[in-house]
Amino acid sequence: MVMGAARHDSQVLNRVLRPHSAGRDVWVDAAYRSQSIDAQRKRRQLRSRIQYKGSRNISLIPPQRTSYQRRACICARVEHVFGHHVMVTGGKFLRTVGLVRARAKLGLQNLAYNFHRVLRLTLPTRR
Repeated sequence: MVMGAARHDSQVLNRVLRPHSAGRDVWVDAAYRSQSIDAQRKRRQLRSRIQYKGSRNISLIPPQRTSYQRRACICARVEHVFGHHVMVTGGKFLRTVGLVRARAKLGLQNLAYNFHRVLRLTLPTRR
């Protein structure tokens, strides 16, 4: 995304959809549910894993609720990684010069997350 441009991620969705390198499933939240995005997804022969969203006084129907719960537990694992990056390892912005340093910083942030996760999973819990 261009620095300084206040855009929603869905406006640059076509740049990040790469079916050959990332699979055929599109895992995004309910903000991406629109007719234009659905047409673009179908044109590229991608499968929708877009979340459903209820609104005030209108709840999801049972099949949508089941689908939402199944997709939410997968999306939550991904969101926890991003939350860790924002809260623990320095926030949303990479203040580096050059792509090589940015990749190195992201790699180190991912490594720190993995270390933190291993410690949480292997150390005995306190009661």
